[in-house]
Amino acid sequence: MTGGARQARACLGLGRNNRNPCDALSRNRQNAQENHCPNFSARILWESFLLAKLGACRSRRTATKGDVKNIKTPKIGFLALAAWLVCFHPQFVKAGGEPLPVELSAEENEPPESELGLGKFSPFPFHLSVTLREGFDDNVNTASAGGEQSSGFTNAGADLAYTFGSARTQLNLSTGGAITYYYKRIGTQAYDIDLHAGFKLNFLVTPRLALALNLHAAYLTEPDFSFGIGFNRRSGNYFYSANTGTLTYLWAPRFSTATSYTVVAVNYDDAAIGMFEDQIQNTFGNEFRFLLTPTTTIVADYRFQMVSFAHTARDSTTQFVLGGIDHTFSPRFNISLRGGEEFRSYQADGDKTGPYFEGTLNYAIGKRTTVSWTNSYGIEDSSVTANAVRTTFRSGLQVSQQLTSKITATLGFNYEHDENEAVTEQFFGFTFTISPAFRENDFALTFNIRYAITPHLGIDLGYDRTQIASDIQFREYSRNRYYGGLNFTF
Repeated sequence: MTGGARQARACLGLGRNNRNPCDALSRNRQNAQENHCPNFSARILWESFLLAKLGACRSRRTATKGDVKNIKTPKIGFLALAAWLVCFHPQFVKAGGEPLPVELSAEENEPPESELGLGKFSPFPFHLSVTLREGFDDNVNTASAGGEQSSGFTNAGADLAYTFGSARTQLNLSTGGAITYYYKRIGTQAYDIDLHAGFKLNFLVTPRLALALNLHAAYLTEPDFSFGIGFNRRSGNYFYSANTGTLTYLWAPRFSTATSYTVVAVNYDDAAIGMFEDQIQNTFGNEFRFLLTPTTTIVADYRFQMVSFAHTARDSTTQFVLGGIDHTFSPRFNISLRGGEEFRSYQADGDKTGPYFEGTLNYAIGKRTTVSWTNSYGIEDSSVTANAVRTTFRSGLQVSQQLTSKITATLGFNYEHDENEAVTEQFFGFTFTISPAFRENDFALTFNIRYAITPHLGIDLGYDRTQIASDIQFREYSRNRYYGGLNFTF
């Protein structure tokens, strides 16, 4: 008898001189389950043997001479059962030479301390995307009706992303660039550039203190409606940056605070544009968060914003007093709402008070569709120098849909409604209008569909439309862009 078998017999409480094994098999099997056998495989094999012998004993008590062949079948069953247990029992699955438990607890799933910080989210943390497109633009210079210039174009770009993570740190780096060359263009440069970089960090400083950084910078030509700052029409190359840092501290199981600082800057290469639009916005904020239920957090929010223009006396300060709620309906659906009052004081145009609202919705509709919707309403600095005060409503929608295993479609829509207030002056008891009030609606639609020829190579088709409808006719324009090309990802 091998050492494993002898050890299993000892665990089961069977001795070599046991004269009545059939009567004691059930009791001995129970003893084996209650005792802790150091050699688990021996215990499995021996217990399987006892099951087979128990069946044989019961068969002998009831069998006749003609049933002798049936008495031997439990031995065959024992061999099959033993082979199955040895090959497929989860206790024998190994990784790195060490056995894995049947059920891993949360602590057992965590990497050992020696591996913390290695950041192995995937076998290859880099993601590269290269795109080459040909297209047509029917209003390259975003001119008003009658002055449009159409042109074909070639676009080439590349983006590189890197993801790093550990139990306490998650880091995302991204950078990229693109150039678009137009075959026909009047009055401006014949190419557009788009250079951008991003940095995101989430760091658990202590079990109670967390740091989050979200930094973004871009140098580009095309106006971006989602920025919410600067002109929404072509105005030469410009620099844009938006950066936010947040410290979250858990004071009690249900109460926490989130202190943030945000700086946004825009600077135009064209001095004539930059004279009125170059600016820096600094916003300090503090949220007081109370966990009302496991899925609902109520929030009191205070923000202080300073807007500084580089070349004109249009500076302002604003205080936001807000309340809101963050609610998670399910792991796939959550909303965040804030509402209250803002108090804005202009350097040259007095004070202005009005309601402020913002909201965000994120919804994953199944495994293939995601929806993100953001909205805001409040007083802003106007992009028109003569009308310094405006009230703006913004809405942005992003939808991604995996139509099939090879086809993915994305849709983006941004809408902006501006109410620019009139500028008046009093002279000898009479009111004169310096600049009349006017309304403006801005639209931006993007649609893209990609067909994956291989896991790394795909065909890229898209359509973009931008439009400004204004009470001032010379500010209006519409633009359509169509493109197609190849996209390589790795």
